[in-house]
Amino acid sequence: MKKDINVLIVEDETLVSDMIRGTLKEINYNVVGRAVNGYQAVEMTQKLNPDVILMDIKLPDISGIDATKMIYEKRPTPIVMLSAYYNQELLESASESGAGGYLIKPASHSEMERTITITIDRFQETMKLKKLNEDKDKFFSIISHDIKNPLFSMNGYLGIMTEYIDKFSKEKIKDMTLNLKKTYDSFERLIDNLLSWSRMQTGMLKSIPKTINLYDIAIKNIKLFQQNAEQKEILIQNEIENKIEAYADYNMVDTIFRNLISNSIKFTNKGGTVKISALLNKNDIIISIYDNGIGISEKNLKILFKIDSKCTQTGTSGEKGTGLGLILCKEFVERNGGRIWCETELGKGTTFYFNLKSGNN
Repeated sequence: MKKDINVLIVEDETLVSDMIRGTLKEINYNVVGRAVNGYQAVEMTQKLNPDVILMDIKLPDISGIDATKMIYEKRPTPIVMLSAYYNQELLESASESGAGGYLIKPASHSEMERTITITIDRFQETMKLKKLNEDKDKFFSIISHDIKNPLFSMNGYLGIMTEYIDKFSKEKIKDMTLNLKKTYDSFERLIDNLLSWSRMQTGMLKSIPKTINLYDIAIKNIKLFQQNAEQKEILIQNEIENKIEAYADYNMVDTIFRNLISNSIKFTNKGGTVKISALLNKNDIIISIYDNGIGISEKNLKILFKIDSKCTQTGTSGEKGTGLGLILCKEFVERNGGRIWCETELGKGTTFYFNLKSGNN
């Protein structure tokens, strides 16, 4: 029902205001108030929080265009500009100020209803796009910092080795080379994730579902991280049955496994365990990746999959992370019709779950 949509009328002429109110009532909109000038409109918008404003373009104190600008600075709201006649210049000025619709008085019932609907829809899409762009700007600010860190680290190792290699023992050189390799591997995964994410955002990365064997994907990624696990004496167990298959994009699922296994190793103490399991239901498969590591704080748990936030938790061997891997996992899981969630307890471990369509049907 449109009664849920609250309208603020900004019109100084009582007769015109009453006509607008009557039209709105007949098409089932709820009028929450009337302002007779621009400053009052700004004040009432803050108090009443209307869903849409019908704003006369000519008001006794300031213009409707100036009032719209002031409202947008304080509380962006869908605004339909009202005018007694059509004027292209005024229409352009109204649009630039933030108004999303334009009506000539008196407007018919159908014109008013259509314009209000379009204005609200356009406003909501604009706000979503604005939030998305703000989130991406913040995300790239975080990522640019995280890209620099491993580069500086690798450059530092190479500089020291170049200058002092003749003075170092073989054991020292081996140790530094190993650290350099770990930094490079971490950096490579970051770049891979960033490229995958950017390709997805630009529409270049499409989901191509097919029947895939989850056991094979788990084995492939266990081999990939075997050296990392052995260095921390972590046991990785693949408990997925060989017969379990999912219907999903192979490369996306491979990336999900890679990031979640990498995270489990990163946040598990020396001598710990990582288990990969899959439960076959009637229509879907629930995959779980468990570790008995350090767990996730309540603060970080709330921002795990948010692009505009960064988890600052450090791995058990000082490993750094950006949080991009989990953001990518969420998007890839959702692209394949599933969802991802997490259960954790500080000091005891974490389990990430995600579901996929079954390929066994």
